[in-house]
Amino acid sequence: MTKKIILKSLDIDPTLAFFGSDAEIAEMERKENERAEKIRKIIFSPDFAGMSYKTAYGQERILTHSIRQGVLFQLSYIDSDGIPSMHENFIKTAEKTVDEAIENEEELLRHYVNAGLSEDIELEILTA
Repeated sequence: MTKKIILKSLDIDPTLAFFGSDAEIAEMERKENERAEKIRKIIFSPDFAGMSYKTAYGQERILTHSIRQGVLFQLSYIDSDGIPSMHENFIKTAEKTVDEAIENEEELLRHYVNAGLSEDIELEILTA
């Protein structure tokens, strides 16, 4: 089953992290954490099979369960001409420490937070 959801832009100016007031930074972090939690619920749901979206430049990002032993997710990057350009592995189960595994999960979630800082993204979610 496939469904589409729109993640509205977080409307965050990235320079706030460096030059914003304490209140502006707190609001930015609240928005980012809210987005990360929404993505966490999607990708860690028992029926999650994959998710994709297109960037404003026509590139595609596809997140699927990895077939590699010891890796939970693979994020594939497809250029605007349809040619795969790279992939990243996330949430490696053979991490040396729990802290490394948590950091890896946060890195994956941060990808989706950053993707929607200034533009809406339409996620196509595949479920089993």
